[in-house]
Amino acid sequence: MNETIHENDKNKLSLRVAEAKPKDISRGIARIDPDLTGAYNLSSGDAIMIFNPAKNKKTPALLWPGYREDAGAGTIRIDGPTRRNIGAALDERVEIRKIEVKKAEGVTLAPVGTPIMIKNAEYFSQILENRVLTTGDILSFHNMGGHIHLDVMNLTR
Repeated sequence: MNETIHENDKNKLSLRVAEAKPKDISRGIARIDPDLTGAYNLSSGDAIMIFNPAKNKKTPALLWPGYREDAGAGTIRIDGPTRRNIGAALDERVEIRKIEVKKAEGVTLAPVGTPIMIKNAEYFSQILENRVLTTGDILSFHNMGGHIHLDVMNLTR
């Protein structure tokens, strides 16, 4: 669990939103055009802030290696929950910046919509490990054939 603490405005990069591959859904990751990572001093594992200037919304993600098929396309592959957090549609332009993060000691989550009972908090601890979050994000998880949507209410350091 991580909390964003500083954004580097020097290396802002504008990209077109593309759909994430199924294996990347609900993992809090982003994949960008591999031709751009070196030019913008970005590496796999970096924390980035994705900003939608049209909606003035942002959310963090972890950068993973881009797909060779996306070389030269100027795209960022993000899943539906990430797009929802920033109010972005496919083919819309967003900006990214590399950010520094600090480990959070705790996170407060609240169900969105129908109340739920959580019997195994350890499960959420495991899926949030090494993930970047910010207050106000809505996280989506598959659970026993359904979906759970949780609002990130608070992060403690």
